[in-house]
Parts: sequence; C-alpha cells; structure tokens
Amino acid sequence: MIPSGCAPPVLVTFADSDASEYDAATGCLKEPNEIVTLHNSLLRDAVEKLRAKHPDVAIIHTDLFNHVTEMVQSPEKFGFKRDVLTVCCGGPGRYHYNLSVVCGDEAATTCEDPSTRLFWDGVHLTEAAYHYIAEDWLNNILYQSKSVGFLLFAHTDEDLLRFLMPFIEPVHVNKYAGKRAGIDAYSCLHKGVQVQCTGQHGHTGEGAKLNRKAKASCYTSQLVRVVRAAPR
Repeated sequence: MIPSGCAPPVLVTFADSDASEYDAATGCLKEPNEIVTLHNSLLRDAVEKLRAKHPDVAIIHTDLFNHVTEMVQSPEKFGFKRDVLTVCCGGPGRYHYNLSVVCGDEAATTCEDPSTRLFWDGVHLTEAAYHYIAEDWLNNILYQSKSVGFLLFAHTDEDLLRFLMPFIEPVHVNKYAGKRAGIDAYSCLHKGVQVQCTGQHGHTGEGAKLNRKAKASCYTSQLVRVVRAAPR
C-alpha cells in the first residue's frame, strides 16, 4: 500500500489534526502511515512464505510505500512540482482536493501537465508516478528471474521482451514442443528450437547466432509457439 497519510483525501478529512501528528519532512500524517507500514510488513512476510512454499513460482512484490515516500520527499528528482501533495484533477480547496467536487464532476478542474504531479485525483497516482514504480517492478522481475531460471511471459510487448531477454538463462524446452507458451524467443533459438513468431519461423543450431529475421520476428511476438524442440 502507498503511505495513506500522504493521500490528499486523508489529509483533507483529518485537516484539524495537531501539528505534532504530521511528519515534518513530508507533511504527511504519521499515524496512518504507521498502520500502512505494519500492513506492508505483514504482506512481505506472507509473500516470503508463499515463495518458500512455491519455489518455482516468481512472486513479485512492489514496495509502493517507499517509492511514494521518496517521491514526496524529493519531488524534483522525479520531475514533480514542490507542492507534491496537490492533486492534478480535483476541486477548490487545499491540495486541490474537495470532498464535494471530485475529479470527473463538471466543476472539477485539471492541471496543465499531469506529468508534473504525483497524484492524479487523490486516490490514484499519475501515469508519470506509475512509470517510476513500474521500472522498479521490472528490476524485481530481473532479479528474481535469476533464481527461477527463466520466466514464461504471455502477451508481453516488444520493449518488455527486449529488456528481459539478456537476463534470462537458456533452457531446454523439449516439454514445450507443440504447445502454445509465452516462453522467451532467445531461450528457444539458443537451444536449436524451431519457433513460430508472428506467423514466421526461425531456427538456429546449437550455439549458432540468431539470424536477424528470426530475432526481429520473435521480438515482436505476443506469444511464442514452440514447433519443434531440439533432441537431447
């Protein structure tokens, strides 16, 4: 969870709080954030138990709390304005948030450039904020993929597949022959596997270099179908 003590709806609802209840470094309410910290700690423990129980499954945990806290503490680092708790879309009032005029209402107004804001409407973050969070999510995938061995992806886009491919260990994919699977193209081709990508075929022998046509074709594939696996 994000630090709810920094969320404009919470700040507006408890606007009459004593000054001692605010974090001087962030302007956020301390008690709600302490509750979220406890929740996130229990969530991390639960995720670790699931990982131990299912070692062949990649379970990705994204730390929203620390990401949002960092954005609140250092908004300029992420291209956000200094009044970082002010929402982009809302009504008149402190933080541009109004319980009676929510984003989407006729009387609501929006900021000129959402990419300079952390919060979109007080409840949701902006696309710019989610972009930075997603980068960390991808880094977590890369880190955990080394322990899993390889990852299966369904409906991955070109950029994500290109980003992940150098970090995925080559694997033998005989068991995927004839099956439709979101397995990365490099693993297939590296092991001499014939794969079908976006209606085309590519094949290389053991240790051979990827031919450009097959590589480009597999990069843009949404799913990779293994047609024939190399013999053991």
